[in-house]
Amino acid sequence: MRHTTRYLEDMPSPFERLLGDALMLGAPERARLAAKLIESLDEQPAEADEVDAWAAEIERRRAEMASGAVRGLSVDEAMRAIRGEPPRDPR
Repeated sequence: MRHTTRYLEDMPSPFERLLGDALMLGAPERARLAAKLIESLDEQPAEADEVDAWAAEIERRRAEMASGAVRGLSVDEAMRAIRGEPPRDPR
């Protein structure tokens, strides 16, 4: 009996198998999967005005980037900001 228990303990859980499979997907497929999982957590579907508000916000930010009013950050710059580190000297 002990051997059987050990065997079952060594088996990956359904979550671990699913996670392993998901991590083998390409980035676009993982993003799609993540969006669907997050969507499934919502108890109520998004209201039309919420969707419209997010669409307007996305468009506003896109327009700011396109016009040069704001500048995007590189991953390095964003991580430094998150850690509270000063920006690197651009020289």
